[in-house]
Amino acid sequence: MRAGEKTPDFKVMKGNSFQFFCEVKTVSEGTKSAKDTTPNQLTDDIHKAFKQFQSVNPERTSANVMAFVCEKSTAGVDYLDDVLTGHWFMEKGNFYPFYAKQSEGRIKHEKAAVDLYLWLEDSETVKFRFPSKGSPHFERLCNLFNIDPARVASVGRA
Repeated sequence: MRAGEKTPDFKVMKGNSFQFFCEVKTVSEGTKSAKDTTPNQLTDDIHKAFKQFQSVNPERTSANVMAFVCEKSTAGVDYLDDVLTGHWFMEKGNFYPFYAKQSEGRIKHEKAAVDLYLWLEDSETVKFRFPSKGSPHFERLCNLFNIDPARVASVGRA
């Protein structure tokens, strides 16, 4: 948005009406080091995006949306759920606090500064994750993306 400054990538408009700020990050294969895991990459990306949103929207008067474009064949939206909740969710409903260090550490408060996370797996698949239905922008974002608010599940449970 502003050359030389750390700001979100986009100011999203619908017609002449401003809708939200959007930061886009790519989930890629990386360098294969021990620290280059998908959860660590997502944590770093959320941390950086928080600073970018703060620079233009410190009072959160507008919605902040973060989009992840997944180019990593071994990554799915479940990694985002894990990092946001701190838990690794199993198929039968069990969960384990494997990602508490990421979720409750560096991004403990920062992750909630995003009103909606988008996970783009390919040109036709977009998965939506609302960290909180309590966001002042929840209803408006649901309307904008044509999502039934009653069908929004808690992160990590759907």
